[in-house]
Amino acid sequence: MDAVVKQWIVQATPVSVPHPTRVVLFGLGQIGQRVARLAGSRGGFEIIGAADIDPAKVGRSLREVCQSAELPDVRVVGSVEEIRAAAGAVALHTTGSQVGRIAAELTALAQQKLNVVSSAEELLEPWARDAEVADALDQTAKEQGVTLVGAGVNPGFVMDLLPVALTCVCQVVNKVSVQRVVDAATRRPALQKKVGAGMTAQEFLAEVEAGRMGHVGLVESALFVAQAMGWRLDRLEEVLGPMMAERDLTTDVLTVGAGTVAGIKHTAEGYVGDKLVLDLDLRMYVGAEEPHDAVQIEGEPPLDVVVRGGTAGDAATAAALVNAAPRVAAAAPGLVRLRELALAQFAPAEGLRLAVRAEASDKGKTGAPRGTGG
Repeated sequence: MDAVVKQWIVQATPVSVPHPTRVVLFGLGQIGQRVARLAGSRGGFEIIGAADIDPAKVGRSLREVCQSAELPDVRVVGSVEEIRAAAGAVALHTTGSQVGRIAAELTALAQQKLNVVSSAEELLEPWARDAEVADALDQTAKEQGVTLVGAGVNPGFVMDLLPVALTCVCQVVNKVSVQRVVDAATRRPALQKKVGAGMTAQEFLAEVEAGRMGHVGLVESALFVAQAMGWRLDRLEEVLGPMMAERDLTTDVLTVGAGTVAGIKHTAEGYVGDKLVLDLDLRMYVGAEEPHDAVQIEGEPPLDVVVRGGTAGDAATAAALVNAAPRVAAAAPGLVRLRELALAQFAPAEGLRLAVRAEASDKGKTGAPRGTGG
């Protein structure tokens, strides 16, 4: 069948070549090292310092700690106060999950006039669990003229930001459902242990009761979505239980016997009155088949979106922090929620304006095809 072929000559004009975003690494565990390697390999970022409390890392070169020749020859120090000329930079913070436990670190970073992007899950909705601590952090950040924000993949994208973004084409939203299935065998050793792989059911439940087991941030994801939708939730029900192994399973770091815990099933359901409006379902376990992320929007129009294979958690977390850094540096001071930032995306090294001019093909000279809006 004949067709009209258009060849477009694309002309790119730089409209902004910003100064590199200066970053400080705070925390050099497995995720922190991923963040360091990503920032070091990308244009548009300059690593000016690194800190970790581990004595085995302090005094060593960042290149050596992260095993990457692309990183600058920066010496790891034991506290952020030892990093000089860092005011105005962005600290990429990867040390903990609970706001209360990292509040002193965030305060110290702010007092050094560092903006902060943190992987702490509770920072997605920092006022949800301890408003007094959040208010204090907000006040300190404003006094120092810096911005603090939490970012990540879950929470921070899959079960909150992604479904909210999808609703931008909806006239009506009646219910949001998200399912995330992750094969824990593909994730870092710390996470495999965090989901209880290899435990007995009794050991698992005891750890859950003590607050030492499971995923942190599902409640924050639920609140993120509910607030974005304007839903005044009357009840939020969270359930965390084990996924049991039906056969023997082996990962690079542990063995999961049949009848022991393979991982977690973690749900959060939000109700307005007796109506279920929000359903989040996270299953993270060794041996999970067909990993995926799925979002269903019941509304007008309805939407059903699946990310086959799911969003690679560790790599995506590093990217979320690094990509947010330029926007945090430009944001208004204070403790802010992720949704209050300019939309985070892959952070290019320069801004471009693209223009096109058409070259006629051998099939004939016609005007440019008209769009349909769809």
